[in-house]
Amino acid sequence: MVRQLCKVYDIDFEETRGKALITSITASTLARAGARSLVKALPGIGWMIGGVTVSLFAGASTYGLGKAFQKHLAAGGTLFNLDLSALKQSYRDLFEKGKDIVKDWKKEEGTGNSAESRPETKPEEATDRMRELASWREQGILTEEEFQRLKKALLDQLPV
Repeated sequence: MVRQLCKVYDIDFEETRGKALITSITASTLARAGARSLVKALPGIGWMIGGVTVSLFAGASTYGLGKAFQKHLAAGGTLFNLDLSALKQSYRDLFEKGKDIVKDWKKEEGTGNSAESRPETKPEEATDRMRELASWREQGILTEEEFQRLKKALLDQLPV
């Protein structure tokens, strides 16, 4: 994901440095979150909670990391000029927001909400999102098939 974000912002991506940064940024937050979730090791109930906890943390971490790097790169940053402590704090804050977002997705999934029951997208928001998707397609980040699928999903959310 960080590689793709670098591609979007036309920033050189160095695999080794990228992996080291990601590990440095996420390690302490995930270690603390993982320690709090040790309840999954409890006999009898741990198995019920474990799967949800792991997917919640993975989704929240991906969201937080992506948004933190997006903010940094959008502000003109690179992998070589970042303020690691600021990026870690941004990641931690966005990780918490990501947990709420993932919980909401799980609720929607569990209640069987369909496209018809989701909030509608405003036309101006859809236009901005469509431009972003088209740009990603032109840059090779999205395939034509992915672009068409996302475009259809976006159009399905517009009011009739």
